[in-house]
Amino acid sequence: MRPPPTLTVVTPTWNRAHTLPRLFDSLVRQGWPGLEWLVVDDGSSDGTAELVRRLGRSAPFPVRCLAQPNGGRHTALNRGFAEAAGEFVVVMDSDDWLEQGALRSFVDAWDSIPPQERAHFAAVAGLCADPGGALIGTAYPADPCDSDFVALRAAHRVAGDKKEMFRTEAVRALPFPVFPGERRVPFSHLLVRLSRRWRVRFFNRVVARKEYRADGMTARVDALRMQSPLGSRAGYLEWLHAPGPLPVRFRLRHCANYVRYSLHAGIGWTEQRRDLASPLLWLGAAPLGAALWWRDRLRLGGAEGRAPRRAAAP
Repeated sequence: MRPPPTLTVVTPTWNRAHTLPRLFDSLVRQGWPGLEWLVVDDGSSDGTAELVRRLGRSAPFPVRCLAQPNGGRHTALNRGFAEAAGEFVVVMDSDDWLEQGALRSFVDAWDSIPPQERAHFAAVAGLCADPGGALIGTAYPADPCDSDFVALRAAHRVAGDKKEMFRTEAVRALPFPVFPGERRVPFSHLLVRLSRRWRVRFFNRVVARKEYRADGMTARVDALRMQSPLGSRAGYLEWLHAPGPLPVRFRLRHCANYVRYSLHAGIGWTEQRRDLASPLLWLGAAPLGAALWWRDRLRLGGAEGRAPRRAAAP
């Protein structure tokens, strides 16, 4: 019989030492024999590294802490994916924790895929709940549901944060782009790129809890998007190049935001049009995108809303 697969839980973190013990305790309760916890400390100043070392001394599994200068969650994930020792990887932010038996649920979902088809799959994905147990967003349209991230979001309108177990080799092959001076590229950038090559098996069981804290990235997402306009632009551009048919309103909304953040990055109309396969889509979305950009500038007091021209996405 095949031994249980090895799993690496990657935790990108910045100044969240006070929340990490809760996540650690949930990992211990999994009792998974091939588990590794890999914490990427993204320039913390609150003693995160020492806390992780202390937790590691009592852990029943290997614990590693990798330190790096603050570069944003996407750079920490790039580092974690590159260093992960497990066959599969689960991303657990510092304010997440796993439900009892979650890793078993992930592996059972993977094992339910016929062996001859597994090369066509990049991940399995379950649901998330808030600290009180209420489902975040919506459930999947079937259980199991074999599809991809783009179709689930755009066609089936599945909403809310979910939790995935990825094949390590798949996410390692698709690192996030890094833009000097910026701290954010949306996680959807990876999910859309995965959808071009692989499928996902989705299942309707809550496997993780998430707490949206007032000092967290979710609460500050609008400001972070404007502070990292090239990263925001890259995320929307991936959606516009996504595989398969997408609803017209969906494409127009994402194209308007692509225009919005292109303008924040100092990227003009000519270059924007060159990036898109459909000039008509750009023409339809450009007025709204420009209006959103102007509204952002007014909210930020004018000068702060203008970003210098920088290199486009690699």
